[in-house]
Amino acid sequence: MANLIAYLDASGSVVDPKCRILTIAGYVAAEEQWESFAIDWRKSLVDFGVNNLHMKDFAHSRGEFQSWKGDESRRAQFLMRLVEVIRLHLVESFGVSLNMHHYRMVDQSSMMTERLGAYAMVAAAAIGGIEKWQKLHRGGDTLTIYLEKGDAQQNSLLTLGARTGLQEGLTPKFISKNGGSDKECSALQAADFLAYEQAKCLTDWTVKGKTIGRESLFHLSDRQRVGSQT
Repeated sequence: MANLIAYLDASGSVVDPKCRILTIAGYVAAEEQWESFAIDWRKSLVDFGVNNLHMKDFAHSRGEFQSWKGDESRRAQFLMRLVEVIRLHLVESFGVSLNMHHYRMVDQSSMMTERLGAYAMVAAAAIGGIEKWQKLHRGGDTLTIYLEKGDAQQNSLLTLGARTGLQEGLTPKFISKNGGSDKECSALQAADFLAYEQAKCLTDWTVKGKTIGRESLFHLSDRQRVGSQT
């Protein structure tokens, strides 16, 4: 019996009026796979002279990535290196997104936020998908789910769990990228990577009409990974 661990992060915020897509996404793997993943992830960052991956900084060439602006070759090589590490070690990807423009329109009449909230809706759907997959493919293994701490409305998710027995008692734990173990920080950075790419793809589709996502998202979401045990 293995101890499966899921790490999830959000892209977008329910309190940002400009947010078009709220996404919660991440990966599931056995504890030992996360350990080996963290080693290769950290080495990849060091090889590119980076301490941590924050997709907002990377996307806008801020912080550690300020000098990378305009260097598309370096940026592409960096992302594909990280994709390779993810595909080598992690078993399954999950992601759930919500069109916040549509949600706000419905919320005006139904007051969904007062009763539940967008964050809890998306997180509960993601957790439900993970649990369904685990029961179907890895029923003999235990499962623990971690969410990046700090997003608005996270308390509503815990309230939902207490009221409904969320996923038969599978209550997520909240941890921070800052101050956690190397494994936890690396895992949440990978989740941030996937969540950002998925949210960007859907935002580009809803706002700009783009129907083809970036190559990095295709590889991140591909479920036939080298390390898959399903």
